[in-house]
Amino acid sequence: MKKLYTLTTAILFSMVLHVQGQQFTLPNTTIPVIDGLDTLQNAWAGGLNAPLISEVDANLDGLKDLYIYDRSNERVTVFLNDGSTTRNPYHYDYNLSYKFPQVNAWALMYDYDNDGKDDFFTLSPCNCGIAVYRNTSTASQLQFTLITGTLLELYMSNPVNVYASSLAVPAFSDIDNDGDMDILGYNSVPDGRIQYHRNYSVENYGVDDSLSFKFETATWGFFKLQIGGTNTVNCYTCRTSGTQEGGSLSIHYDNMEEADLYQQSSAAARDDSNTSIFAIDLDGDNDKEVLIGDITAINTLMVCNGGTPGAALMDSLCTDTLWPSNNTPIQLHSFTSHAYIDVDNDGKKDLLVTPQRTENKRSVWFYKNNGTTASPVFNFVQSDFLISTMIDEGEGGSPVFFDYNNDGYFDMVVANYGLYDSSNGSYRTRLSLYRNNGSLVTPSFTLVTHNYAGVQSMNLDGPIYPSFGDLNNDNVTDMVLGSGDGKLYYFAGSGNPVSFTLTQTSYFSIDVGNASTPQLVDLNNDGKLDFIIGEQNGFLNYYENLGTVSSPAFLSAPTIDTLGGVNVRTTGFVDGYAVPFVYYDNGDYQLWVSCSQGDVYKYDNIGTNLYGVFALSDTLIHAKQGVRLAYNLAVTGTYIDNDGLIDMALGVYGGGVTLYTSINPLATSQPKTPSDQFILYPNPAAQNITLKIKNQAMKVPVRAELFNSLGQVILATDVNEFTHTFDVSSYPSGLYFMKLTSDQDVVTQKFFVSSR
Repeated sequence: MKKLYTLTTAILFSMVLHVQGQQFTLPNTTIPVIDGLDTLQNAWAGGLNAPLISEVDANLDGLKDLYIYDRSNERVTVFLNDGSTTRNPYHYDYNLSYKFPQVNAWALMYDYDNDGKDDFFTLSPCNCGIAVYRNTSTASQLQFTLITGTLLELYMSNPVNVYASSLAVPAFSDIDNDGDMDILGYNSVPDGRIQYHRNYSVENYGVDDSLSFKFETATWGFFKLQIGGTNTVNCYTCRTSGTQEGGSLSIHYDNMEEADLYQQSSAAARDDSNTSIFAIDLDGDNDKEVLIGDITAINTLMVCNGGTPGAALMDSLCTDTLWPSNNTPIQLHSFTSHAYIDVDNDGKKDLLVTPQRTENKRSVWFYKNNGTTASPVFNFVQSDFLISTMIDEGEGGSPVFFDYNNDGYFDMVVANYGLYDSSNGSYRTRLSLYRNNGSLVTPSFTLVTHNYAGVQSMNLDGPIYPSFGDLNNDNVTDMVLGSGDGKLYYFAGSGNPVSFTLTQTSYFSIDVGNASTPQLVDLNNDGKLDFIIGEQNGFLNYYENLGTVSSPAFLSAPTIDTLGGVNVRTTGFVDGYAVPFVYYDNGDYQLWVSCSQGDVYKYDNIGTNLYGVFALSDTLIHAKQGVRLAYNLAVTGTYIDNDGLIDMALGVYGGGVTLYTSINPLATSQPKTPSDQFILYPNPAAQNITLKIKNQAMKVPVRAELFNSLGQVILATDVNEFTHTFDVSSYPSGLYFMKLTSDQDVVTQKFFVSSR
């Protein structure tokens, strides 16, 4: 039985991430990623699955930017508008994402006080109402002030909360055209009707900047959506005043002219009681139509308003079940949400349509407005707005780095949890290969394939997670792939660039239960690659290699099933979805572990303490890239820019990758190129390679570490002279790195060992 360990230390993430003597910067968004002929504008933004999109001037430059809350993993992203009208004007900005209030279930922006600054609305802490934050930004600082944790209204002269829930997201709009913000919402018991919460700010105070609500009607529009597949509904007798009884609802009306009877619209047959609603004037007659997305349907239902201009209620209606029927109809899996925003800076608001779940790479539909904002004409442009500018592998991106073509640069493989296939309603797992065709100091990645090693045709359960290493000592990297079923799949490597052939399923019958995330690393320093494997329950497993360098052997049961006492299980849940990354630094192994609750923990005291409890030394990320109580974050590291400091990459559930490069806070001068510090010759080397320290200010002794292309330390020693020769005759051919660490600097150079 596994012992339960708990985390006893939590050092919260700040805006700079710390690792030993180095620091991580904010995410690096400057490294180019090329897909076909396109350089991805927002390559490292992390992907999108189920976004709610609002407009707001986030950087206070007078242009409306995009605020996005992804409901699939509770992640916030901000995209700044550069004002362009000839290309996509939006650029991912990491820092501003954390200037907004905390979100509960959903978040929308609307300028309720008409001061030109969009205010912030989210679900109240009681999960039964609406919390309101007023945008109180100054000319130089974005800020929000809580106005109310639960927005109230008058109902039968009593104050009650304006109802909302995690599913029942309200629509904010000026329904009666008097200038103040009204609300369309739902009954707490889903019944297919739309409730109207009228703002009496203008009527009561003569201004349109307040929140003075009164419950107006439970049957706005005089229609009812289909519930549970039935085509029958209760009938309600509605009076000009008094109490209306029907089903489980008792509603008081005061001075509102209601129809005596209403029936369900037969045209609404595709929609249900759990829906999203969006109010918009589609025909320029000053009353509001509604766009409705059902929790089980793929369409948007449009219900038009046949009332008189400015009418608060619909007195007749028409519908379009495949809207817009005059163009490409919305066919988007489940619970469509809508945003009316000028996304191309042409002065006319356009339409963005998004799902609540599932669609992945086609989850932001962009309809350009070829009419006017008052009377729009929508034309479909694309289903992957913003997403097409990012690395996005569907759901659950997981990056791992290795040199696939032996050119000295670390390439990137991105695995996934799954990519939704709308043609058959299934998910596809796959590996995507991005070749690093930049330089050692300035990397640049180019997409090679979305079906690396033919994994897509294997139909493996997600998440899948690759690990790389030369298991059979043939000087070619092999791959072991973890899968959602907890097993491992062995792919033998051959050639250059390396290609992989599936050789063994259920590798050595290893099965960690669910969501196996392996890493090959010589954890006990005996010269053979071992496994450290994360799993769904939040623990780490250690499998010692009991074979030889050329012929690995593992028992099916782990050598240690609670390695280091690490448990990243989410409090109150049985799962944690641990993803480990081990690297060598400062004479010992270091361990990062990411988990479902959005954290990345750092452990040390590992190398001589395999059977003990590792020391939790830091929390590198604290829920800043989203929280999801299932497979969520995947952490890895690489030496990406030749500064000798390990960099961190995070796969996020949106399907993409964020990259954090590191800096050395101890450095006292401008960084120098490696060749200014030392040279290695001959390069390539066959028998010996000589280190010559050129910078005499680099005091000896210095620490020299040799790494192979997988980042494994193969030699660590102190160098006491300015010239030192290393024997490399026993090393396999390929790429290596030499890292020198002194009191003043850390610097790394690559070298090659040639074929013999």
